[in-house]
Amino acid sequence: MKKIFKIVPLLLIPLLIGGCNSEAYHPSHGGVVDTLHNEVHVADYETLVKSEFEHAKDPTKTYYTDDDGLKFKWNGTEYVCISEYDTTINFYFDSTQTTDANGLDCPIFTIKWFMLKPLGACPEEIDSKEKVLAIGETLGFTTKYDFTNFLGFSAYSSCLGDKGHMWDFTKDYRQQAVTNLYGIWVD
Repeated sequence: MKKIFKIVPLLLIPLLIGGCNSEAYHPSHGGVVDTLHNEVHVADYETLVKSEFEHAKDPTKTYYTDDDGLKFKWNGTEYVCISEYDTTINFYFDSTQTTDANGLDCPIFTIKWFMLKPLGACPEEIDSKEKVLAIGETLGFTTKYDFTNFLGFSAYSSCLGDKGHMWDFTKDYRQQAVTNLYGIWVD
C-alpha cells in the first residue's frame, strides 16, 4: 500500500509540469485551417445546378448531393462528378445461363456505376430482345423451350413476368457491391 502512495505522486509530476496549453495550432506548412470543411450539401443534382445559394460555383468546395451521395466540383463552367464508381451491375441472359462452358461467371453485359443512383435507362447495348439474343448467341446462350418473348431484366431470377419484380431503371438500385440482373423470357 505504501508503494502505491509513492507511485501516484510520481505519475502526477509530468501533468503538473506540462500543464494545459491554450495556444492555437497553426500549421507550419500547407495551407490554412478550414473551418467550413469545404463541403456543401444539397438535396439533389437539380438543386445544385438550378439554384443559387451562398457557396454556389466555388471551385474550392466539394458539393454532395444527399439523395445519391455523389460528389461534385465546380470547374469554372459546370459541376463535374468526382465520385468513383462503387458498384458493379451484371446482366445475365437468364437465370439458368450464367456461366460459360468452363463454368466461369459469364454475364452478357457488366457496368460499373454509383451505388445509390439508378441507371436511368437500360444500357443501349442490351436494350432490346435482338441485342440480348445476339450477345447471348456469341456466348453460346439460347432461349429455352418456347420462352422467346423478352420482358426485360429482374433482380429476381424467376419472377415469372411479374411487373412488380421487373427492374425499373429509372428508380431501382441496390446498396451492395454487386447487383445481378437476369433476363426474363416468357412464352
